[in-house]
Amino acid sequence: MQDFEKRAGDVYIILDKAYQVLANEHIQQVSIAYLEAVATVKFGLQVTVHLLHSQCYGSESSSESVFDLLHLVQKICLNPVINVTDASYGKDVTGPAIYLVKLLVREFGSASLVNISRIHKWIIPDSLQSSNLVGLMKY
Repeated sequence: MQDFEKRAGDVYIILDKAYQVLANEHIQQVSIAYLEAVATVKFGLQVTVHLLHSQCYGSESSSESVFDLLHLVQKICLNPVINVTDASYGKDVTGPAIYLVKLLVREFGSASLVNISRIHKWIIPDSLQSSNLVGLMKY
């Protein structure tokens, strides 16, 4: 249990720093700081996928550090500055929200995505909510 909480706390710290870089609209250019922040977010999302799965299927209970990390990941995934959208469709094209779903499905399968999304409804972006694939998985 302590390792689970410590990992969530450590990832929160580095992910929060990366979020500050990515959320700053003026840094939306290719720089070393920006690339490091992208890599950090990808790493943080990989850890988050495992924490979400453990939370849903394991015996681990949610601690305050896990709750804080999930809240930060939710902010990252729902931030319109970070997520690239197609203005003509108004839908996510790429970004942390889509990457999180891909990681979850690749690592644990679509059934896990459905089960975890019942607890954390924000996990599936709006652009995927309306897709036939997600609609079929819900039943």
